[in-house]
Amino acid sequence: MAGSPEVLVARLRNRKGRVIGYAVLSTVLAALTAAHWIMAARGMADLVPEEGKDVLVHLAVGQAMVVGIAFLQSAGLLLAAGLGATVAALITELTMFTKTDLLVRLWDRVQVLEQSVLPPASAQQPQSRPSAVG
Repeated sequence: MAGSPEVLVARLRNRKGRVIGYAVLSTVLAALTAAHWIMAARGMADLVPEEGKDVLVHLAVGQAMVVGIAFLQSAGLLLAAGLGATVAALITELTMFTKTDLLVRLWDRVQVLEQSVLPPASAQQPQSRPSAVG
């Protein structure tokens, strides 16, 4: 499952993209959660009958509205859970900034060291064995 070290380091270098993605997703989920909360609050306020309205009609419509309000609240709960997860991921990504940066720099140093220590591939030719003449 784990890819090569180069793939892992490439993922670590893509920190900016992940931070932007988590921020955008958090903003979208926050807006959707607020919209669901406002619609559910308005629906619950509409359950109270006003003066001059037929109570029986209001009772029948109110029973149907309860199902819609329950759906809005459950969808809002799922959106809020998603918002919490994305905010947690964003906070984790931002707090891991130094550790990730140190790991990437260490990887770069190792790569430079490997390139400076290893001789070029053309210099590694097989040596001929001396013939054993006895």
